[in-house]
Amino acid sequence: MLFTNLLRFSVILCSLMMLCFACQSPVSSDTVSSPTSGELTEKPESALPKVFTSFGEASKQPEKVQILDLSNGQLKAIPPSITEFQNLAYLTLKGNEISEIPDFMQSLQQLNYLSLDGNKLTNFPEGLEKLTQLKTLSLADNQLTIIPDQIAELSALRELYLSRNHFSAFPNTVLKLNNLELLTLNNNQLQSVPAELKKLKKLEALFLFNNKIEKLPKELDEWSELRVEI
Repeated sequence: MLFTNLLRFSVILCSLMMLCFACQSPVSSDTVSSPTSGELTEKPESALPKVFTSFGEASKQPEKVQILDLSNGQLKAIPPSITEFQNLAYLTLKGNEISEIPDFMQSLQQLNYLSLDGNKLTNFPEGLEKLTQLKTLSLADNQLTIIPDQIAELSALRELYLSRNHFSAFPNTVLKLNNLELLTLNNNQLQSVPAELKKLKKLEALFLFNNKIEKLPKELDEWSELRVEI
């Protein structure tokens, strides 16, 4: 558990660093790419993007909102005013009471990081696949049981967090995410994982601990480039 939390923290920190580099222009899939260390250090501290933590504050300067953290705010629904933030790249809504994602979220086409951890999702949010710039999607600590075929439309996705849900079978639809580098499915009810995972040539880390898996397929055991935690 501690290792997973540290891993998630490092992902968030990395996302923030990438946004800091992109802050002087509207966020796009190009400007959110990882900067070199030289490029990052050349940015003055005054250029760092602000972390907005309330809708009221963010609505006063919507064009400047690139990072919005609404964690643990007892939100039951996402306000339509979020569509004002067309430069939004990093959004965390973890620890709320959200059970569905409204259609208007599809307008946030610059979004590359989305966390919905610890909400009340019982189904994969319909329409989420339209956010095609997403590189990190975290849906841990919900009540998901399946992942629909539409997830294949998230072709840019690199990191997918599905820990602590209700999966009793491996969600084979994730095998369509050809750019996936990290997948977490720990603390579910999985009994096996498919050998076809080896089709994900870019996958570097797979977290499966606290399931019911007794043995990995031979193909994964022999995959030296893949780190597996079981």
